[in-house]
Amino acid sequence: MVPTIARLTAQPFTWREAVLGREQASEQVVFNQWIARLGIVDGFAVPLHYPGGDIGLCVSLADHPIEDANEKRSLHFASIYAHERCRALGGLTETTSVKSLLTPREIECLRWVLKGKSDTDIGGILGISPNTVHFHVEKVKSKLGVKTRTQAATTIVTLGYL
Repeated sequence: MVPTIARLTAQPFTWREAVLGREQASEQVVFNQWIARLGIVDGFAVPLHYPGGDIGLCVSLADHPIEDANEKRSLHFASIYAHERCRALGGLTETTSVKSLLTPREIECLRWVLKGKSDTDIGGILGISPNTVHFHVEKVKSKLGVKTRTQAATTIVTLGYL
């Protein structure tokens, strides 16, 4: 549950907050029972969203409920530092995963989508068929997990392709 929530928010949260009002799958209940036997009462999750689409997650564990605002703030800052340090030690100084997903032709097609061109227009500009343009745009939408051409075009700008 924590990794799923971390993909959807950039705000830190406690495990107790994460389960509040949510039905848990049987696997989650078993996991929560197991960590309780270890003496873990709560966790503090800090999602880290990087340019290029990479997502990191740093989780601190506690033997008490994490409720104090100062404690949350301290854990937040420490998590950011720890995660960045681990990335640096691991040789990950840049974001890497998403940019390599798109081909140069897919990026080229989306560049023209950003300028408001249709598949027919783009095909004429690039010397390929409108069906081929449509294929490339659909591949980008699938790779980025978006539903529309506009979402794909704005996402590649956000990710730093253009």
